[in-house]
Amino acid sequence: MATINAEGTVFQLYITDALTAIAQVVSLGDITHLVSEVETTHLGSSAKTYRPGAIPEFGTISFSVLYDSGDTGHQEMRGLMASPEVRQMKIILSDSSNLTFNGFLTEFTLGGFEDESNVTCDVTVRITGVVTYAES
Repeated sequence: MATINAEGTVFQLYITDALTAIAQVVSLGDITHLVSEVETTHLGSSAKTYRPGAIPEFGTISFSVLYDSGDTGHQEMRGLMASPEVRQMKIILSDSSNLTFNGFLTEFTLGGFEDESNVTCDVTVRITGVVTYAES
């Protein structure tokens, strides 16, 4: 059984006319594929019954970076909080497989303002539409 190393994973954001790697990503959260539960219970049911929903959801993904105010990607993300828009994004795993999706930023939090610490930025993206998986 093969494993995929997390080191070497790249998060890209569509900037101007190309997918561009976001610098200094230190952690990347989960993408969860959700299928809703639709209740089908009726007055004659002897127990609760359900069916799977027809429209999947991919939720949100969060990631953290070591913040660099002079970095183009970090500046672009900050700008997307002032002028929100849906952008294409891509996660490339270390084995070259990847996940591509559209999303928009819902959170951009600067932190780490303490002694012996680095300024960080926590970003949350709402995924809209389908996540496309491409194997290596």
